[in-house]
Amino acid sequence: MRYRVLGFIVIAAVGIFIPPTLAQPSDAPDGPDPGAGAQPIQPVRREVFVPVPLRGEIGREIVASGLRAVIEGARRKGVSRLVFMIDSSGGDPREAHAIAKLLRDAESSFTIHAVIEGDIGGAAVVLAAGADTIHARPSARLLGARLSRGRDAEEASALLADEIDVAAREQERDPLIWRAAVMRGMSVYAFRDADGSIGFTEEKPRKGDHEETERLTGSGDSGMFVVDAERLEKWEICKVTDVSLTRFGDEVDVAGWKAAGDWAKALVKDAAEERRRLLDNVDKTKRAVEKLVERAEEADPRKLKLKTTSGGLLTGNSQLSWREAADASIAIWENIRTAVAAVPAVERKLREQGLEHLVPVLAEDLSSECEKNLEWLRANRTKYYIDRSGNP
Repeated sequence: MRYRVLGFIVIAAVGIFIPPTLAQPSDAPDGPDPGAGAQPIQPVRREVFVPVPLRGEIGREIVASGLRAVIEGARRKGVSRLVFMIDSSGGDPREAHAIAKLLRDAESSFTIHAVIEGDIGGAAVVLAAGADTIHARPSARLLGARLSRGRDAEEASALLADEIDVAAREQERDPLIWRAAVMRGMSVYAFRDADGSIGFTEEKPRKGDHEETERLTGSGDSGMFVVDAERLEKWEICKVTDVSLTRFGDEVDVAGWKAAGDWAKALVKDAAEERRRLLDNVDKTKRAVEKLVERAEEADPRKLKLKTTSGGLLTGNSQLSWREAADASIAIWENIRTAVAAVPAVERKLREQGLEHLVPVLAEDLSSECEKNLEWLRANRTKYYIDRSGNP
């Protein structure tokens, strides 16, 4: 730490005080104080940042709730710079849409630096397209989107592409290459003019219109393409660096660069684990209910082949079979009622994490059917005759 001379010297060891006027020759020339008007020496301000590892699939290892926890934690700690360390080839566009909204809400409070450490593609480009700076490691790659999973996913990808378009433009970036990573089948050409300016277009440039042109993305339904780090830097999509994160401040012209610990890693991981448990619970609940319904249908006593006496009464063995089947069916429908009662809590958790699109998986209301079957089975458990329609 630097200390400014305040006009006197203290020799602490012996307690001697020497005024500066006694320390100068008595015939010192008159004139302005050399220190007058001088700017005070400012200590270097520590620019604290949070490293945020974002590796894996959007919607599984990378979830909006994890980033929300990081942002809230950084806000509480007074940290204003986030460094996204990205290695993700994509994932669920609906989850990425939630992440885009989260980042848009946080952009006024934070400076975000995106560092592409491995692959980035598909829905994962939402992590970089709107960042304040984008850097890539020498082995990094920009990838095209994988095949979408159904119409809902395609619609979500289109909405996400619009979000990415806005985020990139706000940073004065051409959004085409980022949109192409989300939307399948886009062709993007890069061109450089004689003055060195770079641009991108979906139309194939005419020969001679530009100093240099290159097709960056493929076309067709597969949508897959790869742009390596060398071309990413060549076309000024991002800057390539192999500088360690501790020295990354030099890359972004920030002095006093210092990490605020690695606590964000645990928050991202914990949120992903919570999401995994939630999705497992959804799947388990769905399968349990489906299995119970199948068992209830198999155990339905109305499916029994019963024998009757000449008077229309069930024989003794048939009466026993009917009662046992009815009791078994009642027990199964009671288990279904218990399982169905747990569904609203699971649905609430899904909505809290922005997974409304999964709610219909559990939304089939079996409550009324359950009560209807229980009421009928209890009322007819001891009926031992066949009515005119052939029903017990």
